[in-house]
Amino acid sequence: MSGQCILFVPDNEIQFDTEQPLPVEGEEPRDRNACRVMEQKETVDGLKDEFCGRQVPPRYAGLCEIHYKEYLVSLINRHHIDPLIILSLNEIKMVLGRVDKQPLKRNKGEKDPDYKKRLIEFVQREVPLTSMRPSHRARSRPTAV
Repeated sequence: MSGQCILFVPDNEIQFDTEQPLPVEGEEPRDRNACRVMEQKETVDGLKDEFCGRQVPPRYAGLCEIHYKEYLVSLINRHHIDPLIILSLNEIKMVLGRVDKQPLKRNKGEKDPDYKKRLIEFVQREVPLTSMRPSHRARSRPTAV
């Protein structure tokens, strides 16, 4: 799904950030082209907290592509939006594979949109979304890929 969530979030009327946050008074000047998400990085001296530092694309709210996608996926999950509708046929089949379910067989002459609709209905019936609590995620289908 990756880049599709950038289109998916506004389509579902979810408010999200695209502009970098304004600097806080007294905050030291920073490189606005580098992601400021804190990460734990492994060094020879052990774990060290450092800024991500990856490049920030325009209109990504001051985040690198990876952290911006994580931000959008968190919005999708928080609002309990089912991303199945934007997945491709292959991605839907991968969702089924992750939970050890075989995809439905395609009917003879069935067109892609009809087959996709049946697969989506099958996934929604056989692998329902559960609570968004982390303890339930491992037992349910992924809410965003």
